[in-house]
Amino acid sequence: MFDFSKTEKSLVFSLANLAIISKYKIKFNKNEILFSADRIVTKFLKDVDFKILKADNKIDSPVIENATILFYNIPDESLDKLKSMFLNNVTVLESNNEGEVFLNENNNSKIYINGFLVATEKNFLFSYNIKKPTKTIIKKIEKLELPFKRTAYVHKIKTILLNCEKAEIAMYLAKDLEKLDGGQAHDEINWKDVQLHAVKLLNALNKYLFITKSDYVKYYYLIDTAIESGYKPVYISQNIKDIVESEKDFLGKNINTINVFLEKYSKNFEFAYINKDQLTDVEKENLKIVENLLKDLAVELEIKISTNMLETKNKKYHVKNRTLVLKKEILSNIDTTLENAIEGIGRILYPEVDANRAILNLFVKFLKDKQNKFTHVSKINQKESIINKFLNKFKKKDGEKDVR
Repeated sequence: MFDFSKTEKSLVFSLANLAIISKYKIKFNKNEILFSADRIVTKFLKDVDFKILKADNKIDSPVIENATILFYNIPDESLDKLKSMFLNNVTVLESNNEGEVFLNENNNSKIYINGFLVATEKNFLFSYNIKKPTKTIIKKIEKLELPFKRTAYVHKIKTILLNCEKAEIAMYLAKDLEKLDGGQAHDEINWKDVQLHAVKLLNALNKYLFITKSDYVKYYYLIDTAIESGYKPVYISQNIKDIVESEKDFLGKNINTINVFLEKYSKNFEFAYINKDQLTDVEKENLKIVENLLKDLAVELEIKISTNMLETKNKKYHVKNRTLVLKKEILSNIDTTLENAIEGIGRILYPEVDANRAILNLFVKFLKDKQNKFTHVSKINQKESIINKFLNKFKKKDGEKDVR
């Protein structure tokens, strides 16, 4: 693509240098190129056949204003090659002050400077037209150093992307974000500032939920709820999640990670409480067993029954302060009633530990309370039972916990 004959190099030199510094129109005719621009720097018209058809000032000036030039005697094969060097018939996805973004043709990315092709990329998601060339880029064009190496334009590409504001660009980037962990993402999405921009833009434009693959395994039940509420999940890497947790989008809102969604969901959730007299006889009987358990444990807390439940991993109970909310449907089965009630009571009494440890602590408390009642009733103080000896080993430790 960038292999030129001597004659072609002269034309490329003239056209490239004229194009990157002006507002122009170019038309390719039979063996001719018609080039109109707001300014023509005449020093770039070297070793080419041309004539000036129109100009606002003297044609021998160093810079000709609002001029039209005709390049002629161009062989057909050269004309086709020159035509391929200019941006033509593309659908622009987004345009901003820094440049334009458009889809690739045949998975081949092209980099243009003010409409003139300077490089191709094998693993870019988009093609780009840079509107504001740097001094370095202009010097490279003057020396005809084609194709450019990526270092010459990569900063400009980032700047174009970071100035994009449309959802369409963000969605393409979001799809690529999901490929990042598998190593199949395009090169632009490997730039963390571009990743962050895509997340912020999507978050501001619509209801997206940004999750990692491990989030889905851990919170699948909550993600299903989010989807039912209209959220669309977008997978991101753990590294970018760690960054966006503390970021705001372009409207000043928190990024919708799983933690943010859970907080909003919990805050807005309303339980559908029912009275105990609305329970069936079986449900009342099983609830009574739980209430008797609380008496045996000498624990005072409120039990409420709801026909719905805040989505958690078990979905069957919820604890808040000294209240245990049980989902009505579990009360029809004594096993599920006790499983959820015991875990919930443990979470209320021992909030600083995990569920398993809380249940163990609750069991120890239950045994201690039972042993103390047995000792009081039998008034056998001389000999300690085997279980009492065992529990006495932890008496001091348990006493310290009570103080805290």
